[in-house]
Amino acid sequence: MAIDVDAAIERAFRDALQPEERLTDATSGEPVDDTEPFKGKRWQEINSEILSRHHYALSWFTPEAFQYYLPAFLRSGLTDPKAVYVISLLLFLKPTEDPVLASFRRQRWEQLTEAQIEALENWLQWLVDHSKPSVKEEFEDALSVVRDRYWW
Repeated sequence: MAIDVDAAIERAFRDALQPEERLTDATSGEPVDDTEPFKGKRWQEINSEILSRHHYALSWFTPEAFQYYLPAFLRSGLTDPKAVYVISLLLFLKPTEDPVLASFRRQRWEQLTEAQIEALENWLQWLVDHSKPSVKEEFEDALSVVRDRYWW
């Protein structure tokens, strides 16, 4: 099943446009430090070591960079579902009542095409199917958000 999910991720994101230069709206500090390792790299080149060290990049990416690099997080999550970058991604899916945070998240999630949303949904279903009971609920909650198209 992981191979099928991996192939679905590849297909869904193969035409995503790589950001030219700007990966974050910030000009210095932590946002730049966390997004710099992604600069100039194709999403297929981003490994779990980079994701583990720079998982906060999800919070700093422009909407376009978020869409482009998301499949790196998804693909690596198939190998290590308990990784910090998977948890960061799950937190990014959680509904919020904070209107500023909700707008920020929506701007990123709404970049995804229907095929990319379906790949995300398949990834989450794979995590649900392959997780231990202690974390299964978190994956199920995230899957619910995607199935309900909360951010779209």
